[in-house]
Amino acid sequence: MNLKHHHLPALLAITLSCAMPPAHAHGPVYLGEFSSIVQSKDSEDCDGYAVRLWRLKQLRGADRIIGTYVHADGPCDQPATPLYNVQYSPTTGRLRFTAPGAAESIRETNQFSGILGAASLQGKFTSINLDQPDVPAAAVAVTLKRQPAASH
Repeated sequence: MNLKHHHLPALLAITLSCAMPPAHAHGPVYLGEFSSIVQSKDSEDCDGYAVRLWRLKQLRGADRIIGTYVHADGPCDQPATPLYNVQYSPTTGRLRFTAPGAAESIRETNQFSGILGAASLQGKFTSINLDQPDVPAAAVAVTLKRQPAASH
C-alpha cells in the first residue's frame, strides 16, 4: 500500500475511532427488584406492580438507569415491558420513567414518579389511556419493597 504522509492523520483518526471503547465501561449492574405483587389464595391471580432496575456505568457523563415494569392484574405471568425516558438523580433518589401498558386491547402508557431508597421504591403510577385522552388519568400511590436477591 502506497500511503502519502498527508493521508496518515486521516487514517489514524479512522483507526482510533474504530478502536474506541463503548460509551459504557462495563455491563449493567443489577440494582434490584422492587415489588408489591401479591397472589390471591382463592383465585391464584396476582395484583400489584414490580420494577427491576440496572445501572449502566458511563465512561463520560452520568450513569444511566434501565429496567423493566410489570403491572399484574389477573394472571400472574404478565409480561415485563421496558422502561423509557428514565430520569434518575442519585443525590435525591428521585426516579421517573414511562412504560407502555401490557394489555393488547388498550393503548396505554404508565408514568412513574417517586423516590428510590435502599429498601423500597415509593411513588405514584399514573395510567393514561391513549385511546381516550379526555378520560382523566388514574393515579395509584405505591410502595414497592426490595425483593431478596435472586437470579436476574
